[in-house]
Amino acid sequence: MEDLNTSDYEFVWTANGVHWAGRFFDSLDELRDFAGDLVSANEENPAFKFYGRRFEVMDACDMLDRGIRPERVRLARFEEGDEAVLAEEGCAQAKRALLGLIEDCAIGWEPLTERTRAAADAARALIELERA
Repeated sequence: MEDLNTSDYEFVWTANGVHWAGRFFDSLDELRDFAGDLVSANEENPAFKFYGRRFEVMDACDMLDRGIRPERVRLARFEEGDEAVLAEEGCAQAKRALLGLIEDCAIGWEPLTERTRAAADAARALIELERA
């Protein structure tokens, strides 16, 4: 998992209104420094546009549960240094979600094909968590 992009912020801009560029940042301060200089340099440019995005970690159970609408998925909150604890909790949550989905399939909740697909997705995610 070392190859994964762990940046928390992205700044995207266009100087001509057609071609867009983007850059990732590990902190909001880094983004602000870069973006502030770029915005200042383009004050007189009417074609200059920009936006920023912040990436968040989703709650593992909500992420795997197809019954939760995208706008209702909770975000995982943690303090720096808690990554190992979070990985364990995420794995435990994924296991609980998988067991719940399998139980739902067994008793026939919702269309079986959707629940079966969700169980397969959860199993795949669980395997990836175990490998990490």
